[in-house]
Amino acid sequence: MRSQTVCALACAVVIIACLSCGIATAEGTQEDSNRTAPSVKFPEVVYDFDTITATQKVTHVFEFHNLGWRALKIDRVITSCGCTAAVLSTSTVPPGRSGEIKVTFNPEGYQGPFQKVIYVHLNDPEHPVVALQIKGFVRATVYVIPQRLDFGEVKRGMPVDTTLVVVDDRERGERLEITGVESDMKCIHLTPGKPQSQQSGRVTIPIAVNLNSLIPVGKLQGRIKVHTNTPERPVIVVPVTIDVVDEIVASPEMLFFGFVQRGDTPSRKIAVYSRWKLRFKVLKVESPLPFLSTQISPIEETRRYEVIVSIKRDAPKGRVEGAVKIYTDYPGQPAIEVPVVSLIGE
Repeated sequence: MRSQTVCALACAVVIIACLSCGIATAEGTQEDSNRTAPSVKFPEVVYDFDTITATQKVTHVFEFHNLGWRALKIDRVITSCGCTAAVLSTSTVPPGRSGEIKVTFNPEGYQGPFQKVIYVHLNDPEHPVVALQIKGFVRATVYVIPQRLDFGEVKRGMPVDTTLVVVDDRERGERLEITGVESDMKCIHLTPGKPQSQQSGRVTIPIAVNLNSLIPVGKLQGRIKVHTNTPERPVIVVPVTIDVVDEIVASPEMLFFGFVQRGDTPSRKIAVYSRWKLRFKVLKVESPLPFLSTQISPIEETRRYEVIVSIKRDAPKGRVEGAVKIYTDYPGQPAIEVPVVSLIGE
């Protein structure tokens, strides 16, 4: 009995020793891996250019060091916009050596605060991506108010007018002139006005911006270009966004029943209402699908309706793709089509 106990203790000691060796080996492997890996160090990751002019390209050099035991490799450097360029001094940095990333920002077309990010992808296991940042303030002496033209929601068929103002805050130089205006959006018409001088010496020129009534429904994006006679801002670009919407809204824009067991009769509701509280009527609802039933339910007479769409019990098995058409007495939208999708199984 005693010999068995001694034998068991000996086996336990051997097992513990083996496990300890295994753990030590694993820890040693991890430590060895860390010792042989590259390790990047950027003394600074953010640089502030403070205030610059709109014609002044600026450059800053970010230095980095390889504090690891293997060569540091830069896979790629990505900038957040085309106005920022980044150039590497080298893509491979040996242990104990340094490298540089030269970042250049072109402020043409900018006014006010800016912030750009440069993403550095490398083979450092602890820092596979390093984000560098440049920021500052562009002081433009010739600029446009507003910098961006957002019309917001515009009712289809309704012309809209607004104004851009070109401002010249220069203390000297040739008198501001607009030499041309253009837009890549056919629905926009531009008309420059006459220069207006203020007591402070500032010169402003208004530009009338007119949207015609033939704009299609949807979200539109484009830009306006203002050409001037100034060397500081020969071309000023103004981004434009327009969201053209219909008067009568059918929500949701699509009915999705999902998977329906054959014999079930699920229903979905469509809210039909006037975006600007216009009085209207829903006259009727039709669908080319014979196994869809529809019902009109007034919620607020001449203001808001509910259309209930149901799948009939005898609907055939298979994929359903069709639509319901809602007819109104509003001349601008005599009919609204809402797609219907479902899958009917056994």
